[in-house]
Amino acid sequence: ACGAPRERSRPHFPSLAILRCPECGLIFAAPEVHRVEPGRLYDDDYFHGAEYADYTRDRAVSELNFRSTLHRMRKWTAGGRLLEIGCAYGFFLHVCGAEWDAEGLDVSPSWVSYAREKLGVRARRGDFLEEPVPRAAYDAVCMWDTVEHLVRPDLYAAKAAECLREGGMLFLTTGDIGSLVARLRGSRWRLVHPPTHLFYFDRGSIRRMLEGRGFQIVEISAQGYYRSIDSMLLQSALRVRSPLMRDALLGLSRMRPLQLPFYLNLGDIMFVAARRGAR
Repeated sequence: ACGAPRERSRPHFPSLAILRCPECGLIFAAPEVHRVEPGRLYDDDYFHGAEYADYTRDRAVSELNFRSTLHRMRKWTAGGRLLEIGCAYGFFLHVCGAEWDAEGLDVSPSWVSYAREKLGVRARRGDFLEEPVPRAAYDAVCMWDTVEHLVRPDLYAAKAAECLREGGMLFLTTGDIGSLVARLRGSRWRLVHPPTHLFYFDRGSIRRMLEGRGFQIVEISAQGYYRSIDSMLLQSALRVRSPLMRDALLGLSRMRPLQLPFYLNLGDIMFVAARRGAR
């Protein structure tokens, strides 16, 4: 976040090869963890059993969350041209399509195909750093639970600033490793899992990174989410070793009353809104 050489960093969670910068406090995975090919991490299994139980089955809950996020965005901007980096299956693009001229990018061809063919949104495969994105072309750039996955989040922030119009907004969500839950859980915090999560920001380090790339922070606040009990049970079933317990959890997850969403805010996810300043 501060530009200090990584060689100065010190172990933070040594068993997981996670380091901490002594200058700005940014916590991140050691360079050797970054060498895993994205194609091996972000395939169809990622959203169906690896990191999520069944992302597409939970589409209604995801879109409920994105509608809530859109409401938060309206505090700072409304309408115009929007780019989502890491659009996955296109649920956010689908929700905001009536309000924004929205398009998305993602590295997975199958996720992008789903977004285009099933939802009819404008999504394409590509790496934002390599895409020929026009300067000052967008009113908003969004990265929902994406920045922690990036090998160079600083370069993404800098390029986002280039493609935003003056006064344009960058919105993102990411884990807050400075939160009470994260500090109490330590290396067992639910969001500590390299190699998919490479960077672990707190409010200070995300502010420092974005302000160093031409942004003015206008909001950092805790972000809650709607979740369904059946999805949480299904997620737990994928983690347990006992076949008997797994079958019991899978059976419970199929019960219709448990598919109703409920709201939960543990305070360990932050919503960040940042305005691009004058060049």
